[in-house]
Amino acid sequence: MAHHGHNWTHQYYRQMLATDISPGILELAAANARKAGLNNIEFKVADAENLDLSAENFDTAICRLGVMLCPNPAKVLDGMHRALKPGAKACALVFSPPDKNLSAGVLMQLAMKHTDMA
Repeated sequence: MAHHGHNWTHQYYRQMLATDISPGILELAAANARKAGLNNIEFKVADAENLDLSAENFDTAICRLGVMLCPNPAKVLDGMHRALKPGAKACALVFSPPDKNLSAGVLMQLAMKHTDMA
C-alpha cells in the first residue's frame, strides 16, 4: 500500500502495491516507476475508505498525504490495519484539515478542479 514511493523503496520491498482513487494519478505514478526502472510495483485504483485487500497480507502500509483527505479517516486506518500481517508496521503522513491549513485547502481545490478527482 505504499503510495508515491521514492526510488530507494524498491531495495527494501520485493513487491509493492500503490493505490489511489484517481486512475490519472496512478497512470502518472506507473509512468514514473517505468522511467525509474522499477518493475516491482502493482498499481490499483482503490477507495481508501473501502480497501478491497486481503486481510493480513502486507508487511508495511504507508499512506502519504491521503488519510486526511477522506471523510472518515478512522475507516482508512482500520482498512490499513486489517491488511497488515500481525506485527507489521504502518506509517501515515498527514496535515491539518483545510480549515486549519489554508495552503492545503487551496492546493486541494486546484487539484480537484484540474483532475478527475472532482
